Amino acid sequence: MPHIDPKTGKLAEVNLIERRNVLPDQHTVVKRQGIWLPNWNVSSKAYRSNYVLVNSGGIGLFSATTPLILAKKFTVANYVNFSHTYGQPIIHGKTVSESNADRKRLANEIANAAQNKVVITGIEDEVDIKTFTMSNSEKIYTSLIEFVNREVSNLILGSESMAGATQSYVGSTKAHQDIFRERIEVYRRYIENIMNEEVMPRLVAMGYIPEGLEFKYSNRIEMNNEDRIKLYQLITDKYEVSADEIEKEFGINVGKQLNAVPMTSGGVSSGIGSKSNNDRRVMSDEEYYKRYGHSRSSQIANFLKQ
Repeated sequence: MPHIDPKTGKLAEVNLIERRNVLPDQHTVVKRQGIWLPNWNVSSKAYRSNYVLVNSGGIGLFSATTPLILAKKFTVANYVNFSHTYGQPIIHGKTVSESNADRKRLANEIANAAQNKVVITGIEDEVDIKTFTMSNSEKIYTSLIEFVNREVSNLILGSESMAGATQSYVGSTKAHQDIFRERIEVYRRYIENIMNEEVMPRLVAMGYIPEGLEFKYSNRIEMNNEDRIKLYQLITDKYEVSADEIEKEFGINVGKQLNAVPMTSGGVSSGIGSKSNNDRRVMSDEEYYKRYGHSRSSQIANFLKQ
């Protein structure tokens, strides 16, 4: 296998060509952007078994979300400037003295009072705080930011996200989760097709993997702890579950399964324990050895044996 590193067993060389040097419509890669020669045709026999041409026809969600993200970025910057200008109240000092020196002294004392928390004025001097009249002008910024968040969530997740909502209901949250999982399922099927049609044949041609393998995502359902516990309660009442599976899922080292009844060949329960292997290869050999201190080939007692 000339393309495989004998020490690591991985691909010896992986080249990533910059997008600006790729002309997907011509199936051509140029050495310098804007200069036609030298170039290489990736669909030719010399390269088609080693390179995958990525041409999505556009930049996908990036083109749809970029204007929204930029609008939000500028809106937040303007909102910060607005809050600095109109959000801070003005401290107003009034003195009966006509002297500029007395007025400056009072202004300095008011300015220092923000840190020292103490200000001393004359008997007839006044200090008050002038707050701006609330005109709801800031809602222009907050409403635009909320609008961008909703639109980006609709584009990426398929529905409005409940992460930033002030309140949510069980039904609506579950609906969002279902929509998100369906979109993930579509993405997985698309990636599986690309891997099996474009990448896997090239890995076989390089000798990295044997022929006949197929790339497929695990169909394991992502659940929270509460749903996972309910599922295992349902399964353990009807089926035998290996101790390895329980320990891997919950990190709990369990012993004999109490509700497991050994069955004879005729399907009748028997009080005599039979020797069986409950290891379903959930863990790899390395994980098994680290956890139990012995290999799978070692003779160990069945935890269901009575």
